[in-house]
Amino acid sequence: MATPAEQNAALAATDAYRSVMTKAGEILAAALGSLQSDTGGTLSAGIELAAAKHAYDVVRVQLAAGPGGLISSTASEQSISDSSLAHLSALLAAGSPISSALAPLVTESVPLQVLLERVILTPSDIALRAERVVAWISSSTPAALSDTSGITRDDLVATAASARATAQAVDGLGRIIAPATATLAEGRLARLEADLADPTTDSRRVVSAADAAVASLGQLAGQLAGYGQGGAYQ
Repeated sequence: MATPAEQNAALAATDAYRSVMTKAGEILAAALGSLQSDTGGTLSAGIELAAAKHAYDVVRVQLAAGPGGLISSTASEQSISDSSLAHLSALLAAGSPISSALAPLVTESVPLQVLLERVILTPSDIALRAERVVAWISSSTPAALSDTSGITRDDLVATAASARATAQAVDGLGRIIAPATATLAEGRLARLEADLADPTTDSRRVVSAADAAVASLGQLAGQLAGYGQGGAYQ
């Protein structure tokens, strides 16, 4: 049976992760809405689109289908995606109209915001979310750093920051249950962020740092299994 301290830490982890998702959902919906009504020109539109992309970097994995996933559709069925946001960037850069491409994203952002406010995960599932976020970084880095995809280094940096925020949600419980693993995971995530922030770091080093963090987060998820309760507000 979990101790009161463990129970409180597990509840705090669930609440912290939900707060991260809620804030990102609000920013995503607000940025896309502002972009739709923007009359300030390309510069202000670019700032709003950047805010939307960074918010999506936070929720990308949570919106994907899978065990404990938030929605049942696959990423390819969602209007809001890396490809659709990259398409908006290309349209803005070319000075082309964006209204028709933007409209379905704005429409989808409102119910997604509500769904993100309802997510409740166990500490183990939260650690697994962080693991999947970092795994996405590992798989996306070669193409992103060679400019052969719509994903940029800035996207990777923002995604790494979201992975660390996700992992920090379970840090309190991790320090009680598995302090060595929690400390190792935190250090490896910090190393990944530092590598991504350095424009001279090549993709092999980033992938290596990401894979090391994935291993630690997976181990932490296993050690946190059985603590807390998950589900979703209906």
